[in-house]
Parts: sequence; C-alpha cells; structure tokens
Amino acid sequence: MQIKHTFIGPLVAATAGLSPNLQAKEVTWDTHDAIEVGVGVANPGAIDDTYVFTLIDPAVLYASAVANNLNSTFDVTDGKVSLMREGGNGAADQLIADFAFDGTSGDLTKNFGQLAAGDYFYRISGAAAGRTGGVYSITSEVVPVPEPATAAMASAAALLLLALGSRRNRD
Repeated sequence: MQIKHTFIGPLVAATAGLSPNLQAKEVTWDTHDAIEVGVGVANPGAIDDTYVFTLIDPAVLYASAVANNLNSTFDVTDGKVSLMREGGNGAADQLIADFAFDGTSGDLTKNFGQLAAGDYFYRISGAAAGRTGGVYSITSEVVPVPEPATAAMASAAALLLLALGSRRNRD
C-alpha cells in the first residue's frame, strides 16, 4: 500500500499544477456583427481558445491579432489564428486559412476572402510564456458582399457613365 500512496501523491500534485494550462476559453459571438473584438488572458502554458460565430449572408472576412507582451510579465509565443468552418452533421471542421502572431510581429491583418453563410470559429493557439501568462487580442471584421443584382446594376451604371463621358469628349 505504501507504493500506491507514493505514486498517487505526486500524480495528483502534477495534475493540479498542470490544470491552469489546460483551461481553454470558448467565446460565442452568435451572429457576427460588423466588428467583433476578443481579448484573451491566459495563465502560463498552452493557449487554445475559440471564438464561435455565424455568418448569416456571404461576406468578406478580415481578422487581426496582436500579442500584448509586457517585458517578461506577459508574453505570447508561437501565436496562431486559424479560421475554421464547422463541419456539422458529424463532418470534420474545415480549415479556411491561418496566420501567425507574437509579441514581435505587431498587429497583423489577414483577409480570408469571400465566405459563404454558415457557422465558423477562430481557434487561437500558442503559448503564454510570461511569468504571469500572456495577453492577446483579436479583431474580426465582416464586409457584406453585394447581391448579384446590385453588382450588375452598379456595373451597368458605370458603363453608362463611361459611354456618356466618351460621347462628350467626341463633341
């Protein structure tokens, strides 16, 4: 019985010591507004946070991320933002694209291009390497895509203006 206690005590202590590193945060933005902002404060160790949202209509999506490092107090290393589309109905989630960030990279912006309506999430990963952990922020912007009829009307109007302008130049 002494052997059992010898191994269980250190195992419980090691598990308790690791538990702050295993805390992942999930934030639900519901329907994505024009601009969404998230701030993560992580204990020392791994960062694995998600920001879940829905695009009601097709849209162009931009995101920027920055690590807010403060000397050795807060530090994020190997930061990565991955945009994922939820699989649904048991299908695997789909990686759209990702980009890296850390305390030396400054504010990085990624254009994910035009996306279909649906359920998506950002996965923020990396390491909180500062004495008290790490701090990061993510900003996400949605730009609506014009409906095909609206785009066709705008193109027709532009062509009409060009035709009128060239006709005036001839006169």
